[in-house]
Amino acid sequence: MIGLYWKATSCLPLPTVPWVLSMMPELVLLRLKRLWKDIRNYIQPGAISKQTLDNAQFTRDMAAGKLSAAEGLYANAESKVNGTEVIAPQAGRIIKRYYQEGYYAPVGSALFNIADISSLTLKMNIPEGQIGGVSEGLVCHLEIPSLDNKKVDGIITKLATVADLPARTFAAEVTVDNSNNQLRGGLSANVFLNLAPKNNVLTIPQDAIIMREDQRTVFVVDDQGKVTRRVLDTGYIGGGIVEVLSGITENDRVIISGQNRIREGSKVSFDKGGKN
Repeated sequence: MIGLYWKATSCLPLPTVPWVLSMMPELVLLRLKRLWKDIRNYIQPGAISKQTLDNAQFTRDMAAGKLSAAEGLYANAESKVNGTEVIAPQAGRIIKRYYQEGYYAPVGSALFNIADISSLTLKMNIPEGQIGGVSEGLVCHLEIPSLDNKKVDGIITKLATVADLPARTFAAEVTVDNSNNQLRGGLSANVFLNLAPKNNVLTIPQDAIIMREDQRTVFVVDDQGKVTRRVLDTGYIGGGIVEVLSGITENDRVIISGQNRIREGSKVSFDKGGKN
């Protein structure tokens, strides 16, 4: 049953009333009848008292009454099950079954979990440096490593208007058409966004960035060799480079390695080539 596909408004299979439950009272009664017959054979030679025989007969009659009540309950339950239809609210595949045959299901409880994967949603976080060219309706390309790097297209259908701190990323959702059922839910994918190219952009190596109190900073050396810290306003980040919108100029000397051995106010010297 798990994995079967069901159309919307079609009837889902319901568990039937197990016949073993209906047979239990009848088996008990049959056993008591045999026991009462054996006890009755012993009363004639005086092996047991009449009171013991009466108690056995009473127990037999009680079992017969319970059997009659059980048969009535069974017939009622079977009638309800046979006349009950559970309609699938949507088309999809059964991925979980909550109750097995013979279990009691309270009113309003879920019997099955049906997944509709004709349209899949991918959730991702976009860094603030890349959010400028992203908007709802933008077509993006997905590459799925687990499916031999299968490539599919998707559309950004949701984009957060407020960044998540401290990462400063924007939550986004990409909707992917899967009407051909070639994809599966729960897979990871690499997302590629087609953003407009930029000219005359100031960039620095990403290794030069030092995070301090959720701010991107760099160490800059002036003409006297003194080190100062600058807070940057950044744009695009990726491929090992960072777009700098403000905070430094193209004439500043930026320290790109060994920052853990430098403090603001330190003095550095340059070799003849101008390198520190």
